[in-house]
Amino acid sequence: MMFCIRAYGKINLNLSVSSLCPSGMHQVSSIFQTLSIYDDLYVEEVPEKRLFLQSNYRDYPVDEDNVLCRLYEKLKDRLPCGFHINVYKQIPIGAGLGGGSSQVAAFLRFLNDQYSLGYDALSLADLAHLFGSDVAYFLQGDHCLVEGFGERVTPVSCFDRDVFYLLILPSFSLSTKAIYAYFDSLQLGADFSSALLLPLGYNSLFAAVFDYSSEFRDLCALLNSLSLPDFYLSGSGSTLYIPFQDLDSAITSYQCLLDYSSKFDLFWTSPVSKPSIVF
Repeated sequence: MMFCIRAYGKINLNLSVSSLCPSGMHQVSSIFQTLSIYDDLYVEEVPEKRLFLQSNYRDYPVDEDNVLCRLYEKLKDRLPCGFHINVYKQIPIGAGLGGGSSQVAAFLRFLNDQYSLGYDALSLADLAHLFGSDVAYFLQGDHCLVEGFGERVTPVSCFDRDVFYLLILPSFSLSTKAIYAYFDSLQLGADFSSALLLPLGYNSLFAAVFDYSSEFRDLCALLNSLSLPDFYLSGSGSTLYIPFQDLDSAITSYQCLLDYSSKFDLFWTSPVSKPSIVF
């Protein structure tokens, strides 16, 4: 039997990051929003008890280091079969849109529901957190305050959801690990505060990303020269986004950006309430 699992991406509507904790991690406070950009996982049962991966995306890891493989190894003794998964990616790697975390959460929900593993919401979230700081959020999705090390997820209504977003997806990616290390070197975590107190678009990591990446600086300079509406950074980048409520303004900005399409991809997207669906 073949299943299609659709795993949606997200943006950070704002983000505050703490200084490095003794655990070697950072606390965060951020408003997340699930968006209609997605990866599709085509999942087929196979008799051999292992996970086989392939993808349309050249740089997608298909070996045992992929977090989907780690999740399967954790649960395989409770499963009747292995799986072949063909991952059709729209969400770029290293874009700050949570594609990998969303895939893991979607596959975990699928396994729990399809094979009656018996995890309740709390134990499923505890398990999810073993595989990445954003995974617990993607079990719930929609408009949420994410706090701590990603384990505290609370539905909120902070910003208008009657909007759509133009995502600017640069041709370069940024390493989350490298950006956080550079953020620490600049000692920028002292202003850590609750995302509930922060405006739309605030991002503690923006200064670190801007200073770290000459490609990002060049992109920001280009966008500023075009007199666009305010643009914001999602997560540790490299994706930028512009929220719109007015269609005419959106079309004008989109047409302006098309002249520079060799430097980035453009993707129209809107909020969705579910983190994943199964066909």
